[in-house]
Amino acid sequence: MSYEQKLDQVRALLEAFNESASTKLNFDEFLTKLKAAGGVTDETLRQCRWEDITDFGIPKLLARQVADIFRQDEKKGERRKPLKNSEIQVLTVRELVERYDPSEPDNTINKRLADISKSQPCIVFNDDGKVNWDASTFLIQEIKDGYEPRNTYVVDGMPREIKKVNERADDYFDENPLFPGRPLRGSEQVCDITNRRWDGVCKTNRQLLYIALAITKELVIQNPGQAHDILDKLVETANIGWIGQRFPNAVIKFQKMEKTNELPSLKILRSSAVTSKRNDPFFGQHKRY
Repeated sequence: MSYEQKLDQVRALLEAFNESASTKLNFDEFLTKLKAAGGVTDETLRQCRWEDITDFGIPKLLARQVADIFRQDEKKGERRKPLKNSEIQVLTVRELVERYDPSEPDNTINKRLADISKSQPCIVFNDDGKVNWDASTFLIQEIKDGYEPRNTYVVDGMPREIKKVNERADDYFDENPLFPGRPLRGSEQVCDITNRRWDGVCKTNRQLLYIALAITKELVIQNPGQAHDILDKLVETANIGWIGQRFPNAVIKFQKMEKTNELPSLKILRSSAVTSKRNDPFFGQHKRY
């Protein structure tokens, strides 16, 4: 399916949505924002995540459908045929970078880039988490030409951290407020203990619960059921006054920490995130948080 055909499908989708929605969506405004963000080729459309599409004014559930349309050729088996190793060996640095995916460390493309860059820092990411092709190509070519690797690289007047091949753009996970040290998973920020979502819980409430649990000790989680109870309460009421009523010392501590910029970030390094069973809060009968 061509670039224009995909846009035609999106236009039809938005028009169908507008027939039953009270708030109408403007396809032309969406298209302007899409192109301004770089969505001018079929390749860039395929790289669009639904989270990106919500930035263009499309509601979340509809954005998922738009993302499906943008990737439709991949789902129908029309995806670009994988390259043979001999073909990868003759690709230019730019061509390798354009095919690079840090989420697939065993990919032959990634291995080739790691070899060319001598496993030195060479990848620059944009604010949206995507690889900056121009900067990364330039840095890899420098290493290939025998220059020492750089520590930082300036893009649009701002210094950027340089990553090694297969290192991610974001080295941090969002931390689970009720199970410190454990990361919330995926875009919906799912707790791996309760399988419940946190993406609808604001940062302030997360920080209050964390403070009540880890600092003032007003909150004790001994089993998943207690965590479910807290999340049920967050979902069933928009009035957050119950947090202050139940955990008053946490609220007072929050106010003090806010004034001194000491509030918990609720971010954890990938390397320090709990991943093994022995670090699980329920590995052992009496471990408590």
